[in-house]
Amino acid sequence: MTPLTDDAEARRWLDSQASGWDSATQFSFAVAADDDTPLGHVVVKVRAADTAEVGYWIAAAARGQGIAARALEATSRWALGTQQLVRLSRLDLLHAEDNPASCRVAEKCGYVLDELLPPAPPEFPVSGHRHVRTSGC
Repeated sequence: MTPLTDDAEARRWLDSQASGWDSATQFSFAVAADDDTPLGHVVVKVRAADTAEVGYWIAAAARGQGIAARALEATSRWALGTQQLVRLSRLDLLHAEDNPASCRVAEKCGYVLDELLPPAPPEFPVSGHRHVRTSGC
């Protein structure tokens, strides 16, 4: 997650989200409460002809309530099934090895631990996990 510190940065971020949809390379979803309070974000980034990487964040105050799993599950079903913008058969979810909450969310949503990843600074400064969900799940 990149912090947005002013209106210009926020506009650039919003523009990049719209551009991702226009080019069918990145699909961003807001996670919001019933009253439209922002709770988080889920993104699907197309990486290859049939593979995308998913990522998410949930606001600290909303964690531990199953929101991440519900948002990830809905987005995963959309990405692997109902959307028609790009055909995907595999979703990868990467997270730091020392993040057991993300492991639980991944497993709850049918993502299987595929491999342990060595550190890859600067983006991934610590060891990580790659979880995978395929269209057959």
